[in-house]
Amino acid sequence: MKASMLAMMFTAALSATVAIAQEDKAEATEAAKTLAIEGKDGKTIQAEVLSADEDSVQIRRADGKEFDLPFARLSDAGTAAVRKVLADKKAEMEAEIARKKAEEEEDKKPGVRVKVPDEPKSPDELTEKIVVKKGEIVITRFAEAPDGLARPKVVKEAPEDRPYIKVEFKDGDPLVAVLTSSAPKTVKVRCLARTKGETTFNEITILPLKTGTPSFETWSDPLEELVIFDFGYLEE
Repeated sequence: MKASMLAMMFTAALSATVAIAQEDKAEATEAAKTLAIEGKDGKTIQAEVLSADEDSVQIRRADGKEFDLPFARLSDAGTAAVRKVLADKKAEMEAEIARKKAEEEEDKKPGVRVKVPDEPKSPDELTEKIVVKKGEIVITRFAEAPDGLARPKVVKEAPEDRPYIKVEFKDGDPLVAVLTSSAPKTVKVRCLARTKGETTFNEITILPLKTGTPSFETWSDPLEELVIFDFGYLEE
């Protein structure tokens, strides 16, 4: 009994410590966003710098109130600190824009299909795949390769300028998966499936995906997860 009580006390103390640490981390993160802005009168205000124009800086105080603070009211040190934060924000934004542009340019390049194992037993063996769990809808964008689709990337909406495959894995009896492809040719795919309560995967058959025509797959087995891979064009 004493050992059990000690274990419970230790667990409670550990949970409290973790909660306090998480609160401290959140407060530290929030504090890192703020700046002590010095005025000409020597007083400082702790606030987050949002944006600025030629005459004033828009700030947000800890209480959430936002207002414009004229540069004319700031000390030289206060003005310099604000302008440094604004410059850092601009640099971060420009770097993010450049990163996205480079990513978009890379996505436009023709794809190359990767070689897949003859008999994969785990999703970890596959570098290019679509993973869909029961109840999910997953849309995956691709780069087109001469012999199929490559470089899959999950997106929120179906793109208009790239081939994609949309998979709806519907719960029910039987289970239903609806697969829709916008690829310019019929795509033959392979699929690993995991059954409820299992950790291993087995390969199952998926019919070729015709362009713009939904393909319906049904199973009576309690499948929990599908891993679709090897997106090659069907030779017609």
